[in-house]
Amino acid sequence: MSVKQKIQDLKKDHIIDISVNHFMNNGYEKTKMNEVAKEAEVSIGTIYDFFENKEGVFKAALFKMIDVSHNVLVGMIKEINDPREKLIKQVEYKLEQMRCHKDTVSELLNSTPWFFSKLAMSDPFEKIINETSSYFQELDKIQPLRNKNFKQIAMNFKFFTESYLMLSIKESKDIDVDPQSIVDEFLYGAVK
Repeated sequence: MSVKQKIQDLKKDHIIDISVNHFMNNGYEKTKMNEVAKEAEVSIGTIYDFFENKEGVFKAALFKMIDVSHNVLVGMIKEINDPREKLIKQVEYKLEQMRCHKDTVSELLNSTPWFFSKLAMSDPFEKIINETSSYFQELDKIQPLRNKNFKQIAMNFKFFTESYLMLSIKESKDIDVDPQSIVDEFLYGAVK
């Protein structure tokens, strides 16, 4: 990799880091790309050299947040041996993140309802799906599951848990769901 390419990559990462803070603090609609550019000390044109539009910047920022969140979650779960408890901890963490970013998520759900469905099939979620898949593989040894396609089960689990969260946000209710109940309800349908 050339020095010029390394500089471009560092500049892009810097823009992403700055935009993460703006999106987290201001939400999607209130985040202004000219303010991100100013803080990143680049021109607005430089941002759009790297990203097609504001949604592209948001996706990059979100992917970075997902990657960081995944690493935090893996650290939290590494000492847990019971796969069911790992799933519960994963749901607890997801709930905590959704509560922290409820306004931004709500804003996106109301303005771009298919955003999260498109996002679910993207690379950053691949690590999370693979990690979750390994929990179901462990669980299958203890409590046989109907389906042995653990990656499919992990994807179904992701959508199942998020449906609770999205509905609460969409209906402007507090996110008041019990992670253990969500896991138990999902497993009720998955266990032989």
